[in-house]
Amino acid sequence: MGSSFGSSVQFLDYVPDLDDLMARSAAMIVPLIFGTGLKIKVLEAFFAGMPIVSTPCGVEGVSVSSGVECFVSKEIEGFVEPMKRLLDPNVNREMSSNSSRFYDAHFAPSVVEQQYRDLLFGASRGT
Repeated sequence: MGSSFGSSVQFLDYVPDLDDLMARSAAMIVPLIFGTGLKIKVLEAFFAGMPIVSTPCGVEGVSVSSGVECFVSKEIEGFVEPMKRLLDPNVNREMSSNSSRFYDAHFAPSVVEQQYRDLLFGASRGT
């Protein structure tokens, strides 16, 4: 299936530690067409500062802006241009920074902890 792309596309089985793989990759592709809830691998990619190209389903539950923190397309055919753009080191670096900042602002442990405190104890008793 991916053999026509040579070594540019690899199909992997179970990967016990994604850190090295993510560090060597230009982007995470999330072509989901169904599913529910927040996708933990998407949050892991944002944490790692990895650009994402996804369907709306893949980033469900994450308030991202397509073209800022990631690229989102309803159609798989819409993945081609963003994938090409992410091969440009400057575009990739900018998108990586944006995705990392997005994670820090919305999903970092300190942010989530404060949200739980506010929810459970009220905003005035959070600390």
